[in-house]
Amino acid sequence: MVRIARGAPRAWENYHETVKQTVSQLQFIDLDPAEAAAARLAGTARLVGAELARGRDIRPVGGAWSFSQLHKTGGDVLTTRETAAVGRLDPATVVGGLDSRRLRLVSGGTIIKQLNVALEAERLSIRTSGASNGQSVAGAMATGTHGSAPSEGGFQEHVRGIHLVTAPGRSIWLEPAAPGGLDPAFARTFADEVVRSDALFQAAVVHLGGLGYVSGVLFEAVPRFLVGIVQRKAVLKRDALEELARGDFQAFAARFGFADPYFVQAILNPFRPDTRPALVRLLVPIPEEALFEELPFLGSLFNFDPLNALSDVIALLPPGARGEIIAILMRKLYPELPKDGGPPVGVTWGTTTPDHHKVGDLFSTGIAVERERLPEALDAMLPAFRQHDGGDAVCTLRFVRKSPGTLAATRWEHNVVIDFDGLRSKASRRAYERVLAAVDAAGIPSRQHWGKLSLLDAARVRRDHGDAAVDAWRAARAQLLSPAMASTFRSQALVDWGLA
Repeated sequence: MVRIARGAPRAWENYHETVKQTVSQLQFIDLDPAEAAAARLAGTARLVGAELARGRDIRPVGGAWSFSQLHKTGGDVLTTRETAAVGRLDPATVVGGLDSRRLRLVSGGTIIKQLNVALEAERLSIRTSGASNGQSVAGAMATGTHGSAPSEGGFQEHVRGIHLVTAPGRSIWLEPAAPGGLDPAFARTFADEVVRSDALFQAAVVHLGGLGYVSGVLFEAVPRFLVGIVQRKAVLKRDALEELARGDFQAFAARFGFADPYFVQAILNPFRPDTRPALVRLLVPIPEEALFEELPFLGSLFNFDPLNALSDVIALLPPGARGEIIAILMRKLYPELPKDGGPPVGVTWGTTTPDHHKVGDLFSTGIAVERERLPEALDAMLPAFRQHDGGDAVCTLRFVRKSPGTLAATRWEHNVVIDFDGLRSKASRRAYERVLAAVDAAGIPSRQHWGKLSLLDAARVRRDHGDAAVDAWRAARAQLLSPAMASTFRSQALVDWGLA
């Protein structure tokens, strides 16, 4: 019998150990892995509805990946990983011209790694995702997780429909107003209502865990594609930064002998950006599908995103070491690829988002600004970061197109997200406070990443996102949730941010 097990109160912490609390943990058990996706969504909705009837706060968590206080609750933590499922669709269940071959009905608790494996086995792919693969599908869309593919937006761009459990005995299938999605008759096999609303859908694709339980989504993939990983160390002078600001990624990639980059990322040394090499990563299209057979042994080579690299060197750091030491060690651990001037090897998207090596005390932030203001933003940020010996972090530049979502952080047509990732210390926190104050003083509009460590309160959220967006998101919450359920689906972060 499928059910939810309720544990005794115990200490619980999120993946990155930034939220620690005593909760009762709810766990799905006895789920049939062979059950059809629609039947699983219906069963999950019944179970969640029964828990909602108890009247306690519930925090659904998948990978528990977010650094922010979105996990914080005075009630129960409902773990969703056991609900993972990626289901194919009968073409007869799809309407509005969408290609059923590229659509999957994906449970919200499915981890990105599981999604990558399932899609790539059927010659499909995710278009973009974050730097790691440990988030759940519902969690990745909740906070607007993104990568650094300049032609793509956030992860939520894959979502064409959302199954939300909003009360005991009530779940809805939510799609945009324009035709194109699931046949309503099919959607009603697992949802009580079918709702087509642009306003509600735009609120829900960046839901922050505050609009109900995301049981599943209609996920649109693309045909599987290969990219070659290029990694180089190079000092980025002003002209290179201006190329990035203009979006001239062709010229930037040409510096390293490549063209048509799909993905562009640069990790700067914030202490000496003008004289110390940046760590540049490009993903360039590779047309030779035959190379796919060479992939199985490659996974361990690409474990060098900023947090993974830092995790490998923490044990080597002497007490009181500053971010300068971190940057030096990262350079030493960063392999240049391809080696010996050979051509890059084609890999799938899932191979580019490796397993994360968990360590405690990591610091991760993200500030989105309009891409063309990148040099100006760095002129303000980096001197502020370096004051008082700086922080224990490096500075990463990621490039993102405008993303859907009423409260999406990447709101400009073209965005650069400037991250400060490193060790969670007082120095890092104070350096970030100075960085944000410097951006404000320079008059550069910005938005902070919802899922990372931030300096947000209700006033700042309204200032950064605007009254219209905040009021629209709150209106969607009021329309989707009764007052009792609004009290159930809340977190300390939503309260502090003036959203609940």
